[in-house]
Amino acid sequence: MSSSPSSFYRGLSESYLEALEALTNQSEGNWWRDVLSRRDIVIAVRAEYLNVYYRGASIFRVEREGEKLVPITHAKYLTRRKQGSVTLAADGRFDIDPNTALWRSYEGQATLREMIQAADALTGPEKIGLHSLLLASPHVIDVEIAFGAIAPPTAEDSQDGLIAAAEEEAGKAPQAPLSPTAGGTDRIDVAALEEQDGEVCIVFHEAKHFANPELRASAGETPRVAEQIDRYRRTLTHHADAIGRSYHDVCQALARIYAMRQRVQTDTTGSAPLHPLISRVANSSTPPTVDPEPRLVVFGFDKDQRDGTIWQGHLKRLTDTSGEGFGLKVHAVGNTQGRRSPAFTA
Repeated sequence: MSSSPSSFYRGLSESYLEALEALTNQSEGNWWRDVLSRRDIVIAVRAEYLNVYYRGASIFRVEREGEKLVPITHAKYLTRRKQGSVTLAADGRFDIDPNTALWRSYEGQATLREMIQAADALTGPEKIGLHSLLLASPHVIDVEIAFGAIAPPTAEDSQDGLIAAAEEEAGKAPQAPLSPTAGGTDRIDVAALEEQDGEVCIVFHEAKHFANPELRASAGETPRVAEQIDRYRRTLTHHADAIGRSYHDVCQALARIYAMRQRVQTDTTGSAPLHPLISRVANSSTPPTVDPEPRLVVFGFDKDQRDGTIWQGHLKRLTDTSGEGFGLKVHAVGNTQGRRSPAFTA
């Protein structure tokens, strides 16, 4: 696999993939086979590690130590359902049994199910809605993509921003948008593949729940989402070649992981095939191109909210290209639950 400049990298080495293959081929169940067997989990390729997401929560970060793969999780996802009411004693101690309050060892699908349930309880409506859209979009190749400073910026980099392959752990980076020139980290939600004029192109999408205040601003002010998209636009333009080369490696890794999933899942009825654009990139010697114009996906609204006068005014400002607005490409998808058609489209 090729490597991209340090400004941006995603990909897994052959030895990392072989370690995943070895876990896949084990006859007895293990955490990796359990992950592969579930269709409601999103696997994201990073720089020689993986994030395993459920509704935006990184329930596993899979790092490499020597020849071994080491899955890391947060203790908050290890809460057990066995523990009920807890008594506070007079001396200030809680009468709690660690063996019933937390998972002390991995015990197969039962542990993974309760990790997912614990993550579910900590998830807000925006991540819930986005997760549904991801599961319906097999052309998605990355999620939770960090944009930020990786080195002291030059004068040019201060203007254009930098992309970092760091701080990938969900929740590790600040949630509020920060200026990359100030050393902060932005996260764009989704990268997907699209065919444009006969070429495979990477298109980036920022997803917002309808209720998110970053979509709106008073007259004369700029909505925070427009500021976000502007930073992404300049960064994507500046680092397009490195991003394209890197996602070529990502597609090769995703194709291998898809094959592992197929071997583990006993019932593939209704499962989505590997998207042909991912196969096309993985089997090509030419990296995909990068669309420098991010899309904004708005979801979580009903017809009355969509057609309301106040929202229509904000939407017009977001999309207007005459100079009075911000010229954003907005795709509205409404209700996300039970969605089957891809959301991240032109």
